[in-house]
Amino acid sequence: VEFVSELGMAEAGIDRTGVFKEFLEEVVKKAFDADRGLFVHTSSQRIQPSPTSELADPNHVRLFEFVGRMLGKALYEGIVLDLPLADFFVAKFLGKINSLDELPSLDKQLHSSLDHLKRYDGDVENDLCLSFVVDEEAFGERRTVELIDGGRVMPVTADNRIEYIHLIADYHLNKRLATQSKAVVAGLTQVVPAGWLRFFTTPELQRLIG
Repeated sequence: VEFVSELGMAEAGIDRTGVFKEFLEEVVKKAFDADRGLFVHTSSQRIQPSPTSELADPNHVRLFEFVGRMLGKALYEGIVLDLPLADFFVAKFLGKINSLDELPSLDKQLHSSLDHLKRYDGDVENDLCLSFVVDEEAFGERRTVELIDGGRVMPVTADNRIEYIHLIADYHLNKRLATQSKAVVAGLTQVVPAGWLRFFTTPELQRLIG
């Protein structure tokens, strides 16, 4: 990699590693820029894939794979990037399926609401009027996603609320971002074998990335 100044002159880095590091940091910075539409921030200002990335760029899958390769190259070369990735997202790099325990790393308020539902001692069905669906809005369009077949007409009750809570967590942590996460992991493991990544815990891998 070689940078060229506005005058057309080659800019020398401190060494090849330093120049490449600068290049990689610039590429990653642009890829993770929220204005590009591929990534967004959680309520804790951690980075996660955008669930609406396809609307931002029809080629989002290829772009996520490219991002994965760049992350893999940084890990392989020992280059630490300034990327505060959400824990539940990093867990995907290790082949993990996230559960309710990881929900705070995505949305603390949602986790708190589900905890309130779990402990609610009133009439769950008639007081809360919930059903097995998730309502979403993106770019002014609203859609309803069934968590299970027939979810629109299945009320949440005191007896089935635990199932509902786990389905909500699974949807937000796994299913909703499955395409994006799978693409990033595919690119990442083209550079760093999946078996190598699994030597690390989620916090350890996060520290290696940045």
